[in-house]
Amino acid sequence: MRKKLSPYHSYFYDRAKDRIDLKLEDEDQPFEARSEIIQDAHAAHKDIVKYLEDNFKDELSHYKENIFPRAWMLKDTIIQKAMQQHPKFIPIMNALHNRNRHSNGTELIKIQQEVNRMSHGRANLVLEEFRIKKGITRLREAIKTYGKTGESNLKIKELQLGKRLRKGGQISREEINLNRKIDELAANKNELKGDIYLSYFITNDALYKDLHKATGIPINTIKEYIPSALANIGNIKKIYDGGKRGNLYIDGWFAEGHDGKLQKHPFLIDTKPIRKGLKELRIRKKKIKKQYSQYKKRR
Repeated sequence: MRKKLSPYHSYFYDRAKDRIDLKLEDEDQPFEARSEIIQDAHAAHKDIVKYLEDNFKDELSHYKENIFPRAWMLKDTIIQKAMQQHPKFIPIMNALHNRNRHSNGTELIKIQQEVNRMSHGRANLVLEEFRIKKGITRLREAIKTYGKTGESNLKIKELQLGKRLRKGGQISREEINLNRKIDELAANKNELKGDIYLSYFITNDALYKDLHKATGIPINTIKEYIPSALANIGNIKKIYDGGKRGNLYIDGWFAEGHDGKLQKHPFLIDTKPIRKGLKELRIRKKKIKKQYSQYKKRR
């Protein structure tokens, strides 16, 4: 779903567009003159972007600390009611999202190495599969641009890969290597920018203490939401069972934004499965109380 444009965006866009249109309104203008106007407008646009990046870095890189609830959550009356019945859900979601949202590439690489050791290589495979899923469009463009030799074979590979991913299938190492090879080739031609990382957390004491410190919500209450309630919604995904050390989950991913900085993207987005999960938001609190009351009666 496309982000709604602000009035300021429309103002600046319309003024620039109107001025260009005004310059081009003379139909008798030769092509060379029209081309010069368009090239000058394009160059001016680059200069404006540079001016903003040089003088307003903080403003360009500023993001609201708390991103939940989203507008689409509030517009859905059933979801809104579910959140009202579970008032701790939004603060916990914001704290979980904010916990690592300002991480840089060096930090994320180090975390990736640590969780990969913990999961005995599982984390790296999950990351590669996720990169391929996010790179299907990029892979297709790379094939179009650089797949002149053996183009038909590459297209077949790409189509088979996309079909299997949509069905939730596994990715072979051959396909991972194929994607990496094409990805690197395109990157060398400056067609692709940045990298993709996953956002991890481990259900251990450190996590629950961090979330308690950020929200003031009791740890036992936080445990009622994480991991079971959020996993049922589908916005966190378990990738490794660590036993007593805690289980390894992912709650989003990082990619480079327009300002060149990494931005975190949560899995809690507007999709049919997520909406269904939010409407059915439940925690185990009532069940625990019921079991405790039965225990008291037996005594």
